[in-house]
Amino acid sequence: RSIYLRTTDGAPALRLGEGVPLALSPDKQWVLSTPVAATSLVLLPTGVGQARTLPAGPIASYFPAARFLPDGRRVLFAA
Repeated sequence: RSIYLRTTDGAPALRLGEGVPLALSPDKQWVLSTPVAATSLVLLPTGVGQARTLPAGPIASYFPAARFLPDGRRVLFAA
């Protein structure tokens, strides 16, 4: 599965990476995603930058449900 971001002005879609998209950050700078195996949470930049894998700690698997909190600095997820 690939993750794309597209504006409504007809511009071409921008490929962000692989996985399952879960949420777009409030500032629209990041897409929260998980690999198909749901073993981690990954932040994909919508512009220039590198993807970041969030530390999993003792969590082994994530449900495909996660959202940014309104401040955009924290994430709520199910595992």
